[in-house]
Amino acid sequence: MTRQKVTVVFDSHRRPDAEASQQEVNGVGVVYSGRKTSADHVIERLLFEAKSTDEVTVATSDGLQRDLALGRQIKTVSALTLKGQVDAALSRRNQQIGDSRARSDIARRLEDRLDAKTRERLERLRRGEPEK
Repeated sequence: MTRQKVTVVFDSHRRPDAEASQQEVNGVGVVYSGRKTSADHVIERLLFEAKSTDEVTVATSDGLQRDLALGRQIKTVSALTLKGQVDAALSRRNQQIGDSRARSDIARRLEDRLDAKTRERLERLRRGEPEK
């Protein structure tokens, strides 16, 4: 995945106490549909409010939602494809974190901070060789 703006829409229309709400959690837009509106309706509204079809991709496995998006020339991906993209992004991020930690550990080793002459002297001491 790239650094895209992500909005997740949750269906809460079946809960009598559910209020429609929008918030941002760790950079992800979270929308609850509320008791009077379905998530499908919220998604449809977001599709029609999109200023450019290039800025929107709908991730859904719902055929009607896909048809609606495609009718507006908006890209779609299946929920399974989105899951794969998220998993791949998490894997890349975890690899980068691991690589960064490994580089950090290497940089902290004393031998990596010594100049060549000092390392050579210490190596001779380790071997029991006389000082030059």
